[in-house]
Amino acid sequence: TMRPLLAACAALGVAEAALLALTNRLVREPYMDEIFHVRQTRLYCEGDFKAWDPKITTLPGLYLVSTTVLRVAGVLFGDLCHLGALRAVACVFGWLCFPLLYTLLKHAYCEVPGRKYDSSAEWSIVFQALTLSLLPLLFFFHFLYYTDTGSTFLVLASLLLARCDCTISSALVGAASVVFRQNNIVWVVYIAGEKAVAMYHKNANTQDKESLAEPFRFVLWCLAHIPVLLRRLVPYLILVGAFVVFIFLNGSIVVGDKTHHQVKFHGTQFLYFSGVALLSLVPAMLPQFLDKKSIRSAVKRITCWWFIPVLLAMTVLCLLLVKRNTYLPTHFHCCPPLAGLYTRSFWQTTDTTFSTFGRTCWGSTLSPDMHSFLRTWLESPALWASHDTRGCCGKFCL
Repeated sequence: TMRPLLAACAALGVAEAALLALTNRLVREPYMDEIFHVRQTRLYCEGDFKAWDPKITTLPGLYLVSTTVLRVAGVLFGDLCHLGALRAVACVFGWLCFPLLYTLLKHAYCEVPGRKYDSSAEWSIVFQALTLSLLPLLFFFHFLYYTDTGSTFLVLASLLLARCDCTISSALVGAASVVFRQNNIVWVVYIAGEKAVAMYHKNANTQDKESLAEPFRFVLWCLAHIPVLLRRLVPYLILVGAFVVFIFLNGSIVVGDKTHHQVKFHGTQFLYFSGVALLSLVPAMLPQFLDKKSIRSAVKRITCWWFIPVLLAMTVLCLLLVKRNTYLPTHFHCCPPLAGLYTRSFWQTTDTTFSTFGRTCWGSTLSPDMHSFLRTWLESPALWASHDTRGCCGKFCL
């Protein structure tokens, strides 16, 4: 039955509509990067497709889709190329992610042999899809005119089409997702890799899937079946090849503001991701901690000879990554007293620790008297006489 899905879709739609209306009432002007996105879309709505804001880094997929949708709807409702309608487009994309997630989860559930699909399983899948739809990192952007929701919707649609064995359609939708956000090419490669893994499990003897040697067997199988893989994955390979040509001709992965968006290795991103992923998986892992069999299996693995050396090596690697990617901004290096103030604010603040840590330098969390005192102190010639300021501290902070 589709009743649980329809009920959840309706409830989520009503909640999102209410929150969108509240957002439009409280935030009447474009917020942060909305300034650039809204301005560019309005130019497209006016028919000026040659104009381009050099501060925009993404390809114009979002603007083209929004312009098309609003022009069609404008036949009935008049001019809709305003902030509220543009946010509504992003909100609809975000809302549509829920049924896609539901379908993907249901597809994965039914692929497991011997699983019984009943009403309890249906509700479980609905709640899992709803939980993923409300992920804060994405849900926040449901109500802003950003590329996040449309980009995520297209990636999920491409993945679903790939699992339904619609390779060409999946690659075309994947191309559309790249036109929304260039870094979606990573997800196109992931989808192609998932199809390769599915072919491997279907055609090779993969009884021991948990073996440490399984990845090596997969690589050897791929090398032995290159012609078959090329035939099945050619739409994705064409897309990846076209993207490589684009980077070569463009000179960068972004289309604007290239000096401030250069590709750099940032090792601590892996640590951020690992932390967020671990916290997200805690509810799913709790039953494992309560199961005696799982506990015995975990203890057995921990006592393996290789566990401690690997753990120590990973710890050292994490510490090196943190050390390599941690630095004080320029205005702190040239202003030791300010660096001390910044650090002390973090350790001495209690209930407002995080907001103060992020904003003390700007004085936005300080009382007027304290703000006046700090301004006088920081701009005092005597303070800067003993430090090589190069004119960067006083101008930057206050």
